[in-house]
Amino acid sequence: MLPAEYAGANECGGKNTSPPVEWKNLPQATHSVVIRMTDPDGAKGGGVVHWIAYNIPASVTSLAAGAGNKSGDGITVGKNISGAEAYRGACPPVGDTPHHYIITVTATDIAPGNLPPGLDAAGLAVALAGHTLNGSTIVARYERK
Repeated sequence: MLPAEYAGANECGGKNTSPPVEWKNLPQATHSVVIRMTDPDGAKGGGVVHWIAYNIPASVTSLAAGAGNKSGDGITVGKNISGAEAYRGACPPVGDTPHHYIITVTATDIAPGNLPPGLDAAGLAVALAGHTLNGSTIVARYERK
């Protein structure tokens, strides 16, 4: 289960803090890392993009809780479902079964800083075409009662 602090603030039950993420064993040719968090159950099954973070140098092996809330040194945060360049915490409707939050870390051959700010999920997918080297995914669940 996704700890509540990583859910949206106020009525969502959390603090809207991006979760800690760590990775290892990147392919040798990795130049940067991309992180995505999506909820395929959101929007009545249409899916919701909660977080896109990219331009993370391959020398970085983790992000602490909250480090991915907004763009800063060594990280660009793209647009979430609402169009904001920020982390958007989990917030399924009250009474829904727990939603699935898929967090994917992708190794790329793109140099850090080469992707422009303001990418949304579709723009990031286009930019990554032919540049991904490997990826790994975890799934957390969260529900509001």
